[in-house]
Amino acid sequence: MMGGGGGSISQGPHVSFEDGGNVSGSSTGTGSSGAGGGNKTQRNVSIASLSSHMPDGGLMIATMSTQVKLDFIHDTRQAFGRSALVLQGGAIFGLCHLGVVKALFLRGLLPRIIVGTATGALIGALVAVHSEEELPWVLKGDGIDLSAFASKGMDPVKHNEGLRESAWSRWATLVRRVQRFRKEGYFLDVKVLEECIRSNVGDLTFEEAYHRSKRVLNITVATAGHGGVPTLLNYLTAPNVLIWTAAVASNASTPTFYGHRQTKIMCKDSQGNIVPWKPTNTVDFSHWTHVAYADQESPLLRIAELFNVNHFIVSQARPYLIPFLQSDMHGPSLVETSNKTVSATAFLLRMVGLEIRHRLRQLDTLRLLPPGIRRFLVDEQIPGASMTLVPEVTAGDFVRLMETPTKETLEYWILRGERSVWPAVAALKIRCAVETELDRVYQVARRLKAGGLRRKMSHMGAPG
Repeated sequence: MMGGGGGSISQGPHVSFEDGGNVSGSSTGTGSSGAGGGNKTQRNVSIASLSSHMPDGGLMIATMSTQVKLDFIHDTRQAFGRSALVLQGGAIFGLCHLGVVKALFLRGLLPRIIVGTATGALIGALVAVHSEEELPWVLKGDGIDLSAFASKGMDPVKHNEGLRESAWSRWATLVRRVQRFRKEGYFLDVKVLEECIRSNVGDLTFEEAYHRSKRVLNITVATAGHGGVPTLLNYLTAPNVLIWTAAVASNASTPTFYGHRQTKIMCKDSQGNIVPWKPTNTVDFSHWTHVAYADQESPLLRIAELFNVNHFIVSQARPYLIPFLQSDMHGPSLVETSNKTVSATAFLLRMVGLEIRHRLRQLDTLRLLPPGIRRFLVDEQIPGASMTLVPEVTAGDFVRLMETPTKETLEYWILRGERSVWPAVAALKIRCAVETELDRVYQVARRLKAGGLRRKMSHMGAPG
């Protein structure tokens, strides 16, 4: 290009982004005579030849390194938000949580963040300690060890076969527990619960389970006085705590149910030895119904802050709430549609339940609700969008609350849990589509990054 004084300026700047992601080059300046004899500066920024990056249209193709892609997808995923599966209580109804997890897992909708309370903590622990390949076997019920519930000295298989006469088994279980209450002062034997959880979960810690399955297990516990103990246990707040002890603590109840035996949480020290967790040496755990979480102490709010969760899938199995609730995506059942009287009765029952819960929330806001009622009837507020899944149970199912878990009862409740998810599958796929794709792409980028590091190390180790 010619200036007024015959000066010339060479070719303009060249910029190229290579796979390394670093922009580096040289800048040189030369003087030439201009109109007034002044000098003009020549700039030449060249990183690499553009011949392979300049198509016919003259547009430059910029490529990003794998690390830049990984960082970008990670930041996008964090900003978009995540989903969490909340498994709330349930006693024997809590076995429906297994069916909920199974239905979500088979459709690729199972969130990586799982929250469990009481029976939900047992199911959450069972899911979080198994890898993707092991889960199908567990969710069928085949990988769950129920021998702890069998009578001492009796073959568990024969014991389960003998319990097929459901009416007799329920009556025998009820009589045995009433006799235990009369002699020892409590209904349920917590030692059996501990043995069952430990045989299925093992001595894994929250951190070990996270590295094994890449799922974030959260177990909520309740204490009379916090004493430095977090109400939410996970691989960030309690990485070295044994999962099975946390699940037992979440199920800790009043002396009427489990006796006066104090629940201890155990952990692993730096040498791998199992020792008591120091923060709980002077703390006794209570049942979740005995603690009313304030807004700033809510475990779900804490999860939203720790993991940027803004969508909660709630599996609700608490026996005293199920009669008044219905899954968000459920329509009327076949029985209701075939009989107008049953349909009207069911509608009125749900309306009465919703009205009662609304009035109780109003009384709780005004601090007029007695704690004895609040702990049972006012549910925890969910800090974000949510979808509630409620299993459809009959009056006969409430009779099964006292029965002993067997292979047959597992299959029964798993099916009930699956059915509660089916009407919501389409809505969940839409809600979680972007999140699922971001998570898939993030895992692909991580594998590419790991592969690149392996190739780099192999080249470095190769003889020159």
